[in-house]
Amino acid sequence: MEIEILITEDRYNNNIGSFGSLFAKLINNESSLKNLIEENPNEIATLIKYEFNEGIEQIIPNHLTINKDLALRLSLLDSLDCSCLEAKTNLGEVLKKILIDNFQLVVTRKHWSDTNKLILYFDAVEFGCVDDFIDKRTKNNKSQKAS
Repeated sequence: MEIEILITEDRYNNNIGSFGSLFAKLINNESSLKNLIEENPNEIATLIKYEFNEGIEQIIPNHLTINKDLALRLSLLDSLDCSCLEAKTNLGEVLKKILIDNFQLVVTRKHWSDTNKLILYFDAVEFGCVDDFIDKRTKNNKSQKAS
């Protein structure tokens, strides 16, 4: 069975920008990433190139995945730390290291595109803001149902 993950955006704290633009800003401005950048210059250059061409979101399925058993147990609005992600490539390792320190993921949609392929959609939420994100999401869903 194949598991594909897609990270869409941080709708809670980043309504006007994409996850990719926030990610690129981290790479360009984050002094805490200095060692990672120095140790992985080619991977960082690739990430920057993708952000300006296709967007970071487009390459994530090629470089990151999640354990099949965990993926099958996840429900909507479940959150997980990015340490749960599994790297498929060296670039995936670098992506994962950046994500671990800056984001948590919330499941926003599950889609079976084939009997053997599950696609999980996540919102990337700034680290430490998941509870507020889920509360806001739950309140929005309740107000939409009441209308």
